[in-house]
Amino acid sequence: MLTALAIALLLIALAFGLYLLMRSLGGGERTAPDPRTPPRPDWANFFSLGEWEAFIREVRRYFDAKGVRYHLDVNGVHLNDGSMHYGFANMAQVCRQLKRAEWAAFISHHFTTMEQSKGEEAELEQKIGDFERIKELLMVRLGAEEAFPSDVPLIKRVDLPGTITYLTFDLPSTVRSVSADEASPWGKSPTELLEVGLANVRRTVQPEISRQELKPGQNAYVFTGDSFFIASHALLLEEHPRCLGTHGALLAVPHRHCLIAYPINTMDVVTVVDLLGVIAMGMEREGPGSISPRLYWYHEGRYVDLPFTFSNKAFQFHPPDEFVAMLNRLTDSSSAV
Repeated sequence: MLTALAIALLLIALAFGLYLLMRSLGGGERTAPDPRTPPRPDWANFFSLGEWEAFIREVRRYFDAKGVRYHLDVNGVHLNDGSMHYGFANMAQVCRQLKRAEWAAFISHHFTTMEQSKGEEAELEQKIGDFERIKELLMVRLGAEEAFPSDVPLIKRVDLPGTITYLTFDLPSTVRSVSADEASPWGKSPTELLEVGLANVRRTVQPEISRQELKPGQNAYVFTGDSFFIASHALLLEEHPRCLGTHGALLAVPHRHCLIAYPINTMDVVTVVDLLGVIAMGMEREGPGSISPRLYWYHEGRYVDLPFTFSNKAFQFHPPDEFVAMLNRLTDSSSAV
């Protein structure tokens, strides 16, 4: 997995602009389009038009074989009896990273797992009112802010701009959010519950941490793993001191299985901002479990957004004043040596 990640970092950095162009033009093999196939949505632009059509065909094959009545749109499959709704985004992102011949098996496994989660939900309902029985299931997860309507009553807070930190149940076959109504009988504040969930992440999620060279002599630390909570270690950076420099760290949380931290010690940080920004964009796009294409500066317990744009193969960095002030201090200290 780490070797594949290292290759991905290089390829994304060198060819992301060309990649976007090729995908938008709809490359890939195509058969006669099925009129029932919804148009490819913006979130699925990592698929060519031919790949999107093939993905939808495989989804239809699965449900047609089961003999259930359903309808689908750009966001997912909906059973006509209203019993289940299956989203597409994460499943599509995984398929994009598999060989086409593996799609049918993965899609079948994905939907079978979702079916299994119904039984887990029934078991959870029997004990959900007893905090002592469910506290070990609580986990904190990072998610893209736009993925959750503002009126959804979650146990949440904002740590990294553009994302939310929210409480989930980590069930054997699925992960799902905890609603404020479900948490009400427990008599715990949101702060207390999020601390319980973060403690469980600390205790149970052990990412692989590798040092990856971004440019000669300049290394970032890359957290990876199969857990849905790898990116949650962004909230535990103080417990990973090698990832922090004297001025904090440059940080990316592109998706649920990855966290990248570059320790800031010298002015060399300005030479990797563009590379890490393009990597964050590419990995967030690919997923699965996309979180954020942004860059952050972690410093003294705060996560500061570092805005940038990337278009027409041109990277433009728009750092906030406090980041510029830190760079000026680094410049002054290096000049004094």
